[in-house]
Amino acid sequence: MWNLVLKDILIQKKISLFFIAFLIFAILLFQRSNGNFSGYISLVLFCISSNFIENAALKDEISEKIIVSFPLKRSDIISAKYLSMFVSMGIAIIIYYLILLVLTALGIVNDQNFMNSNILFIYMGQTLFYSSLYFPANFKFGYSKIRYLNTILTILVALSPLFFEGNSHLKNIILKIISYLNNAFNLGGAWICTFLLMILLLVSFIISCQVYKNKDLN
Repeated sequence: MWNLVLKDILIQKKISLFFIAFLIFAILLFQRSNGNFSGYISLVLFCISSNFIENAALKDEISEKIIVSFPLKRSDIISAKYLSMFVSMGIAIIIYYLILLVLTALGIVNDQNFMNSNILFIYMGQTLFYSSLYFPANFKFGYSKIRYLNTILTILVALSPLFFEGNSHLKNIILKIISYLNNAFNLGGAWICTFLLMILLLVSFIISCQVYKNKDLN
């Protein structure tokens, strides 16, 4: 199973350099702007992760019959896919902070503008929510059949923080909900949202296992 996770990571080598350059460009661009740009940086990070997930799904579709011929349970194949999502998300965060450290050491950017928990919570929330919806559909229908639907899903999830940020009414509702959760449970609203997303991801995993177990690959 861990070999499948490693495979998903290694096949990203060719596009990783492009996304690193894209991330550096985004940081330099937003450094020149004023105001809160947490949603924009998290959008860039999410687009990188979603592309990694889609690229791995495309490669798997091409070699699916070879993969299922290995002495592996189908649940192991699905587990590897979910684990690779977490690994790629962790790698993206590490790369992000390494870039910030280098640019800060060079005096190009002010790391205080970019090193805040909002960026990570938004990014992780987007990735977990997207993966929870994408994986069951992918295991059921395959990459080719849902690629256009996936494009729409990616755009909606990516732009959702910017939409809420620009809509004062919805933003106030969300802030009230978070404030209520904070007062009721004495926990950060972001952590509660993360917990709910993990439950959603667990449900997604169970559904993926069920649909892939019954999928005819002949």
